[in-house]
Amino acid sequence: MLDMEKLQGLDSDCIINEKPNCLDRIEALGIDGFREWIINNTPKKIYKYFPNTIKSGGHNYSLEALENNTIYLNDSAYFDDCFDCVIDMNFEKFHKLKLKEYCVSFNIPFEDGDNLNLLAYKLADFIYTTGIIDNLESLVRVVANEKEKLASQNFYISVYNEVVKTNDWYNAIYNVIQEEFEHFRTSLRKFKISCFSTSPKLNRMWSSSYGNYNKGFCIEYTIEIEKISENLKEYLNFFPVIYSNVRNDCSRFYTENNEDLDEERLWQYYFNGLLRKSEDWKDQSEWRVIFLDNQIECDYKGKNPIPFFKISKVYLGNKMSKRNRDKVISICEKHNIKYVGLVRTEDSFILDECKGNCSNCPGSIKLDLFAQYLHKKNHPLIKRALTDTSYKNYYLHIEKKEYSNKTNKELATLGDSLLKTVLCSRFLDVKSPLSKNVENYITDKILVEVIARNYSLIEFLEYDKLDPKIPSNYEYDENADTHKYIATAVEAVLGAIYMINDSLEELKEIIEDWIVMIEETSKELK
Repeated sequence: MLDMEKLQGLDSDCIINEKPNCLDRIEALGIDGFREWIINNTPKKIYKYFPNTIKSGGHNYSLEALENNTIYLNDSAYFDDCFDCVIDMNFEKFHKLKLKEYCVSFNIPFEDGDNLNLLAYKLADFIYTTGIIDNLESLVRVVANEKEKLASQNFYISVYNEVVKTNDWYNAIYNVIQEEFEHFRTSLRKFKISCFSTSPKLNRMWSSSYGNYNKGFCIEYTIEIEKISENLKEYLNFFPVIYSNVRNDCSRFYTENNEDLDEERLWQYYFNGLLRKSEDWKDQSEWRVIFLDNQIECDYKGKNPIPFFKISKVYLGNKMSKRNRDKVISICEKHNIKYVGLVRTEDSFILDECKGNCSNCPGSIKLDLFAQYLHKKNHPLIKRALTDTSYKNYYLHIEKKEYSNKTNKELATLGDSLLKTVLCSRFLDVKSPLSKNVENYITDKILVEVIARNYSLIEFLEYDKLDPKIPSNYEYDENADTHKYIATAVEAVLGAIYMINDSLEELKEIIEDWIVMIEETSKELK
């Protein structure tokens, strides 16, 4: 085996585990050599950032991972880096190599300079002249192994089946090779991945969807080598990311028809695909757990998420709401897990551990997201959302001129549809019938007596305070429509928040808090 330590720093064109290295020399290690290096260089602590958000169906996979000490293995199609785990290749090059490969397999003479059309013609002529025979094996004359022989036979049969559809030999061959191309191009999707870092204080991780813009949390896992047998399967599939500005070279796979992954082919998938990322991402200092689909099926009976190394600590996001902070702390205390909040340092752009008590932290008692927007009343959209149509009369009476700005009616229409959208997504396949259950959270009575009351919304509203018919309280009257303006304002603020962010993410967080608020109020009234 090559000595990995001697490779570091020599003609470096990549970074692994925060140290320079050389791609050619790493490739020469092979998967066994790379695993041997990992044994001596595995970090004692690794970290995973969680957004702590509710997904469709009402699942909070972040809290489930904390509660159950599990990790979810994801499809790379959902990764944010468009280059991550992607095979980019030239179809024309693939097409030509495949045509030559099959010509060799069937012992069809050709010249290196033959173009695509000529190669396809020679193959078509051979298949047409030969026809379907009982003993297809006899046609495949020059192959390296039985798997390649079978692949060539399948190609032959597939072309015949395509001819039945298209009645065109050239297009039949083209379509079969196009199908092989798509199959190869998506071959990395047979792997499932979970990503980790070596630090819990990475600003880019916190200030992105991973840490939900500082509103999520980060879990610390301890890897005890002496107890590695307890998590042996996870450890054997644990690798550092290779950061390099050299794109992955997948051309060596172009002519391979081997569906089974031997050690050499598996290493090439890892080295050129699953572990290769641009140096632009090197600050993430990433490690990955990687499993094949059939491994999950075999080792975990198809269950995903899977068990993982023991959780030793949890870091709470700097902007986490009190409600979410309390939920995380409750789970930590239940399982005897240490936890700490992260705070900004005064003299640098570095996050540091808070020395105070997270449960009583003043920072955790700050205004929730909806309240924060209410206090931004000088923002044009928030100001509009908090201005009822009746304010025009009040303004005319006080200022002796027409009110020229827009009021909140149209924003409320938008907010109403957004509220229903988020709730329908949240309760889909969870509560049935969906429409009836959603209605329990969006009635004017609920919006006035629970939501608006909680935020003292009337104090922020511009409306006709001189009109005795417009109440300035939260006691909803079922027999009148006089409190409608308050519910309208609630919906309008939701519309304004969406327009400000052009995203549903903050609305989901707000409405999730409201669901809890409404359900808790309902329990108190029973």
